[in-house]
Amino acid sequence: MSGSPIITGLTVVFSIITLVVVMVPIVKVLPSRLEKRLYRQIAFHRDAAQSLSTAIARSQNDQEQQDRLAAQHEYHRSVLQRLTPSDVPAAETSRAVA
Repeated sequence: MSGSPIITGLTVVFSIITLVVVMVPIVKVLPSRLEKRLYRQIAFHRDAAQSLSTAIARSQNDQEQQDRLAAQHEYHRSVLQRLTPSDVPAAETSRAVA
């Protein structure tokens, strides 16, 4: 059942070429998509933390609301620290919660 070595060789070569043609665009596009996704996540969590800091400052009389907002702020701050450890200084975030 073995065919001609030339035919087998050509089949292998064209199979590899087909895989390369499919994989090259994926390899070129995937890193930029992942980077854009990371930037969107950072922007989202940064904006959420800023909004929550403002809301915490405005809710002076309601302690339960302040606790809920502080917990949400802490979550967004911790995610930001995971995504960009040097981007969120600890003194700035602790000052915003207080």
